Amino acid sequence: MSFSSVLRLLLLFLLPGCATSSNRSPPPASSPLEYLIVNGVFDYKNRYSSAVQVMGDNGTCSGVLVKPQLVLTAAHCFCLSAGLAPAQTYRYRPMPPSAPRAPATSRRLSCSERAEVSATLYLSKDGGEDFLPQFKSRQGSVHIHEGYEFHTDTAGNLEVSRVDLAAVHLDTPFTGVPLADKLATREVQPEEALTVVGYGATSSGKWGYRHSGKNRVMDINISVGGDGLFAFRGTSADNLSAHAWKGDSGGPCFREDATGNRWLAGIISTGRITPQGTLTYFTSVFHHRAWIKAQMDLSEKNSARVKDASR
Repeated sequence: MSFSSVLRLLLLFLLPGCATSSNRSPPPASSPLEYLIVNGVFDYKNRYSSAVQVMGDNGTCSGVLVKPQLVLTAAHCFCLSAGLAPAQTYRYRPMPPSAPRAPATSRRLSCSERAEVSATLYLSKDGGEDFLPQFKSRQGSVHIHEGYEFHTDTAGNLEVSRVDLAAVHLDTPFTGVPLADKLATREVQPEEALTVVGYGATSSGKWGYRHSGKNRVMDINISVGGDGLFAFRGTSADNLSAHAWKGDSGGPCFREDATGNRWLAGIISTGRITPQGTLTYFTSVFHHRAWIKAQMDLSEKNSARVKDASR
């Protein structure tokens, strides 16, 4: 592969989980085995139906339903725009107009305030290997984590984000959709095998169908007291090497045990290609559990108000 080809690939993948521009899924393939995340499989058995699609002003991302009226996803799905300036810090700060302006070395982010969320169930067509998606959609308001920020390099390319986390509070609840309401009770560990889920592009270039895969963790900024970021290794000796692609941003990363129990451990953030392989970065759920639990409490209060208003 030529140097120019490698450079184009690197620029394409610098935001591997970035939102796709379309807002509806393509027709299904003739076999579920044709749907592969990079080293993953199509979730035609609906094991991970708590993973949802999130459509905002910037396109389509993934997310995870943790309460009937609450979805966790990535902040950059709502806050990124074209034409990033080189060597700048971009910060989200919900400030009133009279507040002091940000330093000259940083820029405030303008983020979407509303989003649409779709939950998907796959049904076998005539008992065969064709699968028809059934959608349920809800609208909601976007809450960006107050600490979200990212930096650009000297070429204006996005570098790894800090606290890339957002919540979508839905106007009305999903019913009949499984929840991922069990949060991780401990931090991830180096070399731990986890499962990642998303709706992004597949190895064959298709996107919009839920898929999952496994990889092992490398500790990059947790045990040293950092911002709660971890990453999947680019390569793995036991062939666990799934990683995210465009449209997977905001999707869940699960810890699972042999009995089928599942805990939400991370939210897909960004990724990049390195000499060690393709890395996918995650925002740690355990590290940010206080903020997530506060969003869950707020969602329960909103749900109670909806029930009272319907009586």
